[in-house]
Amino acid sequence: MACAGFSFDVHANTNVSAADIGFEVYPGAVLNQRAHDDAAFDLGLTLNSSRYRLRGVEYLSADARADVLAFYHPYGQWAHV
Repeated sequence: MACAGFSFDVHANTNVSAADIGFEVYPGAVLNQRAHDDAAFDLGLTLNSSRYRLRGVEYLSADARADVLAFYHPYGQWAHV
């Protein structure tokens, strides 16, 4: 059954940076460049006039976890470290 005005779109790509999602990169961290996996993702869903987007990027640091957590603390629940 078709609905008038209904639209649905999904996209996915791996061209994402920390700047694209609004986070600073932890000083000295490097993008995870594993050969078998992508370090970033961008998933989007459009349903009629509503748009949803989920983005992520993975960086590595040799610093202590506590230092990295303290750096991202101001982002609160929006940063998964």
